[in-house]
Amino acid sequence: MTYAYCLDIQSGETRRNQKVYQLINEFDIPEDNIYIDEDPAARTELADLLGTLDAGDLLIIRSVVDLGDDLDDIYRKLFPMLSDIGVELFSCEEPYFCGEDYKNTLNSFMLLLDYYYKKRRKNGYQKALDEGRVGRPDKSAEVEKAIKLYNSRNYTVAQIEKLTGVSKSK
Repeated sequence: MTYAYCLDIQSGETRRNQKVYQLINEFDIPEDNIYIDEDPAARTELADLLGTLDAGDLLIIRSVVDLGDDLDDIYRKLFPMLSDIGVELFSCEEPYFCGEDYKNTLNSFMLLLDYYYKKRRKNGYQKALDEGRVGRPDKSAEVEKAIKLYNSRNYTVAQIEKLTGVSKSK
């Protein structure tokens, strides 16, 4: 069976569902197999659809974004469930998620993204290390100045704090 799902929100962010509607007409999808949610928070139609899908079904969507607000939920819950059922996915806006291997495609993207962020973080740390910006700034000169002022007994603790920026707890 072929099914179609999309969000149709009238206010706020506009969704472009023309491609989905064209495919509904081209595949002559029966009205009972078309699921449209107007409330992205509830997604009641999506929940009904997920209970209907069987192995070998084709699900046409506008975008993976319509399936959930959280990439982690889509990646860890929805895609594995669709994959386990054996649903073929057709995304109008993300052609790389079409077919039966969308779970592995997203997994590859996630691994690449994770690698990119780790490499970026490592390079940033190395740059900060090379520039001497790692760790807390050295306050020993200020502390020594505060001690000298305190030992002179000419200043109050509050005055010393203002002059040196060193709090009385240090």
